[in-house]
Amino acid sequence: MVERYRTARVAAGADPELDGLGDLVAAIDAAGGASAAATGIFDNRQHAPGAKRLKAEALYGAAVRLADAGIVTSIDLREAAADPIRLAVVERAWRAERGLGHASWRYLLMLAGVPGVKIDRMISRYVTRALGGNIPKAQIEKVFAEASETLGVEIHELDHAIWRMESGRAD
Repeated sequence: MVERYRTARVAAGADPELDGLGDLVAAIDAAGGASAAATGIFDNRQHAPGAKRLKAEALYGAAVRLADAGIVTSIDLREAAADPIRLAVVERAWRAERGLGHASWRYLLMLAGVPGVKIDRMISRYVTRALGGNIPKAQIEKVFAEASETLGVEIHELDHAIWRMESGRAD
């Protein structure tokens, strides 16, 4: 969805690297709303996990909530990440949107440049197979941080490589 949004913004004569949440909301509105943007911008009619609504609808709602919480750029999000109390407020705003949970929150932080791993079913499946048993999320994050340091790669690179392998999209 991120790449499709970038492509659509370039086609509209905008620079997606300079977009903030207001630009995202305006682009979705210009497409005719979140339901229309699901096809017109994102080419993705998937539903948000555990919700009977499109991912684009959850994204739109979350963008509005984050803006209301004072987060309009990735810089704002990185600054909030440096303050655990502020970050908890922003996370609550994100997760208040039906269909958005821990994995999407972690991925948002990763996209903004905050180190971490998104523990979704692909990552959980890999870790369960590699280490055996049901591993708590906090332990998975610790293992990923240690492994990325040992391998000399960024934690998000390790996350993406394992996700691609588990999803059958390995390069």
